[in-house]
Amino acid sequence: MRASQERIEALVSRGEAQRQALAEAVEEIRVEVERRRTQWRIAGLLAGGLAAGITAAYKLFGKGSLAAKVGRYSSAASLLLGLGRAAFSLRRFF
Repeated sequence: MRASQERIEALVSRGEAQRQALAEAVEEIRVEVERRRTQWRIAGLLAGGLAAGITAAYKLFGKGSLAAKVGRYSSAASLLLGLGRAAFSLRRFF
């Protein structure tokens, strides 16, 4: 009876040690999963912010933007004004 009681106590203590080791391993895995989840969340936020910034910049400064249209129209207006001045300058000589 004494031998089986000691064997049961040894098995119980071994089981407790294994349970503790398993709990520590699961906790380490949980912490690692949370860390990775946080990294992916930050990466997603940064990617979304970058995409929004690029989209806004394209809308403000892209080919079809108001700034580009104003630039094209001002170049054309500048050219026309320059030709007009040249015509008025030449008109004095004729």
